[in-house]
Amino acid sequence: AAFAQANHDVGAVIAEEDTGESDVGPTSDADADTEASAEPIEEVGDDEDWDEFDDWDEEGGSDAAGKSGSKAWSFHIGGFVEGLIAPRVVRSAASANEFAANEARFRLNLDATHQIVSARFRGDVFADAVDRRIWFDIRDTSIFVRGGSWFSMRFGRQVLTWGTGDFLFLNDLFPKDFNAFFIGRADEYLKAPSNSVQTTFRMKKVGLDLVWTPIFEPDRFINGQRLSFFNPLVGEIIGDRSPLTPIDPLAPEQRLRNGTVHGRLYGTAGAVELAAYGYVGYWMQPNALALTDPADPNSIVGLTYARLAVYGASLRTPFFGGLFNVEGAFYDSFKDRAGTTPATPNSQFRGLVGYERELFPKFQ
Repeated sequence: AAFAQANHDVGAVIAEEDTGESDVGPTSDADADTEASAEPIEEVGDDEDWDEFDDWDEEGGSDAAGKSGSKAWSFHIGGFVEGLIAPRVVRSAASANEFAANEARFRLNLDATHQIVSARFRGDVFADAVDRRIWFDIRDTSIFVRGGSWFSMRFGRQVLTWGTGDFLFLNDLFPKDFNAFFIGRADEYLKAPSNSVQTTFRMKKVGLDLVWTPIFEPDRFINGQRLSFFNPLVGEIIGDRSPLTPIDPLAPEQRLRNGTVHGRLYGTAGAVELAAYGYVGYWMQPNALALTDPADPNSIVGLTYARLAVYGASLRTPFFGGLFNVEGAFYDSFKDRAGTTPATPNSQFRGLVGYERELFPKFQ
């Protein structure tokens, strides 16, 4: 099978509206649009990728003091208003509502940037006629700090992503919002936020990203309340008419030991981008059964999240005028590696191969 993969600016930090990210550069999904003045973006393979940090390192003494007046804070405010209506073309016996989406949204963007630190806010207010409520979604409330050319940190609520696929996530174990994607919201809303600490270490063409999410943040999965789905446990399609809706899984206790850790080691060899990934945490969707008696598969009390570790790698390179990428990941369901417990998902290997080429240059 062929898989789509679209990262036209290979070495750029991908904006929140995009769906994939280069394996070179920071992992935050929205850095490009908020820190353009503070964090210039260069092409892959250019040794000057982090020169803005080197310049900061070299400023010192009276010269730096003389420039301090030009390094004041800058502030930006923006946003938009958007409406979305998605009526059902075919009536569903499982769903009572005639609309999958009927909402108005107001987005507020706030940015404060300085030479070594910046702050960012992204928040949405929804008036949702399907759920009959007004609700708030804080997508980003984070602070970015840099420590010269080799270190940076972002902490707070933020949208994170990495990997080489579009809409196919092998090593990207950050939370997703599949309801938003399937009802037709903008692609950026497929990536859900999490409360995380992201650190980046960079030396020339090699970088290391480490992300810690202290409290486990699962996917915003399809639970039958807005979109119906086939439930294999009952053998039928269930929606908001079903007494089993919404699916309410048993989540891990909100303790630091139940947080998730993500890692990525990346670099370039000529024009080739290479990356290795690691993850320790839980499956992002509730695909395990919680049992009162582990020896009795019929003692089901609900769905839950099984423990998971993921190890993977990716490669991206120019090929015949386009971009070729390959990515693989091994999902280690380490609580049942033998695959003998029906209540726990089995370990598995996932892979994708993609090729992208612009057939009509600058075609619009």
